Amino acid sequence: MPIQKISFTHRFGIISSSYKQKIEKDVEQKSQESDRSLSTNSSNHNKKHLLLEVTEEFVRDYNKASASERIKQNEVIYRMLQRLKRKATQLQMHTERSMQLQMTWAELCLLSQCKSSYQEECLTTLYRALVYSPLNMTQIPTLFFLSETILYWIKNDAILEPFLTSTELKLLKIAQIIFQLLYYHYLEGSTEPYEELKIRLSSYLDGLEECESAYSSYPNAVWCIRYIESVGSVLVASVGKHALSSRRNTSSVANFPIPQIPPEDLDKTTNKSELRTSVQELSPILWHSVNLWSFAKKYSTNSLTETMNRSFNEIILSLINCRYELLNENWIDVVITFQILADIAKTNVDILETIQLLAQSESTTQLPVHKQTDNQMISHGWRSWSWKLIVHLCECLTSICIGTEQALIKRKILFGNET
Repeated sequence: MPIQKISFTHRFGIISSSYKQKIEKDVEQKSQESDRSLSTNSSNHNKKHLLLEVTEEFVRDYNKASASERIKQNEVIYRMLQRLKRKATQLQMHTERSMQLQMTWAELCLLSQCKSSYQEECLTTLYRALVYSPLNMTQIPTLFFLSETILYWIKNDAILEPFLTSTELKLLKIAQIIFQLLYYHYLEGSTEPYEELKIRLSSYLDGLEECESAYSSYPNAVWCIRYIESVGSVLVASVGKHALSSRRNTSSVANFPIPQIPPEDLDKTTNKSELRTSVQELSPILWHSVNLWSFAKKYSTNSLTETMNRSFNEIILSLINCRYELLNENWIDVVITFQILADIAKTNVDILETIQLLAQSESTTQLPVHKQTDNQMISHGWRSWSWKLIVHLCECLTSICIGTEQALIKRKILFGNET
């Protein structure tokens, strides 16, 4: 019987001991190389993060660079902008990370000063970050810093342009929202300790009225300048740098009867005397608009009980009655009132009708005889308003029409009350 020789081969991982030791040595060496690579990547990531932080030196070097050098730096600016966009979006939802959000504002403000192709996108990102950020008292110093920076930019650089540019208009809009946020903190009483910052701001506000002549052909730009001037004069009034021209006498507010707040709506930890003191500082129209906003956000007005519906109607009537004194109100308070109403009018047609009634003139034939001869008891509607309020009302109606998803609200804005 013939003998067949079968060749031996290593199968199923059966290897010699020497070859096994060689493999273990190679695996250990690769593991060490992988660890070194991870540590290197980590350090490179930290360096990369530092390189993408916006500094004043980077802005200065970029603006001084030649055209060819700027092209190389544009990629860095793009990466910086994308990082700040992500940070702004993430931090808007975390109220406990307010300081990081403020640093993002400051970096966006610095980056927008680079005269690159991404300048307008930087300004748009900064505007949205300011609009959608939650209010926090710790933001006040940063808001003062941003207001000084933007005002200096407008007065020294932007106004030198031969015509109004989109960049300049965005600057004015950003300045307007910054001063609006500062005004909110002022109404809350949080700006009182910042006397030094107010003194600095007053120096930046000086000469701003001279910019109006340059913007005389652009009503929206003039509106922003007037808004900044009015709010600025209120903010710095305590340091004696500006006359308190736009803030009316608070005696009329003190004499106004303050509506009673239901006990269940009060916070248990709130001191009632402190609440009434803060309420007295608000103008009547602003107080009632905030009250209406709170009610509409807390309850669904489509399914109210009879008692709640009566309370809702009383709040609306109290607000509508403020139209007789609307011309005597501080126009900034009226602007904020329309902004508050526009926010809830996007989902509530009753609030939209309230705005219409505030702007509607009364027919004297429908009034009692003793009121027909008293101009103070007659509302002449939007025809008697200043152009600043009319422009703002149009902007609010546009915002409602764009932001609402209800066809009824859109139709009422575009065509009014159809018969």
